[in-house]
Amino acid sequence: MCLRTNVGDFRQLGGWNYWGRLSTYFDLTPDISFEPGISGLWNPKTLDRGGPLTQPDGSTLTERERRLVGADFALSWKPLRNNQFQSLTWGTEVLHSNNRYDINATDGTMFNQSVGSFGLYSYLTYKFHRQWSAGFLYGFVEECPGQQSQDLRILSLYHLGS
Repeated sequence: MCLRTNVGDFRQLGGWNYWGRLSTYFDLTPDISFEPGISGLWNPKTLDRGGPLTQPDGSTLTERERRLVGADFALSWKPLRNNQFQSLTWGTEVLHSNNRYDINATDGTMFNQSVGSFGLYSYLTYKFHRQWSAGFLYGFVEECPGQQSQDLRILSLYHLGS
């Protein structure tokens, strides 16, 4: 079963998302720093603002609760002697989403189901000049859990300059 969020109309106060993030910073050496973090989002009263989603088999889904947790880090090397002209940064974030749905099957039965999905991105950037850097970004999103053909993978090479 492939589920997509139905955004619908404007949210009332009770439909707000609650989000939090904790992070810290460590100098591992004079040239290397580490910044880990965790985050979470919770929407206890989603109430499917756009109405039920109709599936290909004719069943309908109504989203009832949304939960998302994530963990991330950034590891940076910036030499004290040449930090305006040279650095290397690696960052990654891993996310897990778990949403609860009411399902109205085609035979008239109703039940609840939780559906989880996973995603991540990771990047590496090398600064080789005061105004120039290059790197790559990789991303993965499990769009339809259990259906590998529906997963989304992204690889992007880039360079930045001013």
